[in-house]
Amino acid sequence: MRLRRDPLGRAASGGEVTWAPDYFARLVDGRGLVVDCRPADRIKPRDAAAFAATHTACELVGWEYRLVDAPEPVLVRNVRWLAGYRHPRYRMPQTVTALREVFAEPAPLETPLWLGTAVQWAARRSVSVAMRRLSGARGRLGRGRGRR
Repeated sequence: MRLRRDPLGRAASGGEVTWAPDYFARLVDGRGLVVDCRPADRIKPRDAAAFAATHTACELVGWEYRLVDAPEPVLVRNVRWLAGYRHPRYRMPQTVTALREVFAEPAPLETPLWLGTAVQWAARRSVSVAMRRLSGARGRLGRGRGRR
């Protein structure tokens, strides 16, 4: 996206700002959403001018603009820790199939899984085995030995 410093074309310096926002999304109501991601402590004056120009341009066309700060450190650590479960050793196709069958139809939370069909019972059994496997893995990951 090429933007002028002054979106109305009256830039004092006459120069242009070349800027490509990080993300664009189309909202449910049809409006656009433009997102820039930059930690607040790393925004330089030139970046701030580009963000301001992008914000103004978005307002002119009826889009929403968001400047997103860095995620919280705890969130980053948690996501990195959970990413350890992507390892092939944690893939359990039979458990995934059973869970998809059990949760294909919405059910009230107070209805226990072990009531009902044999498929639900089998899924509960698979989930129980899977949880024991994952809880052992969680211990290894938590001590830093699960991912290399």
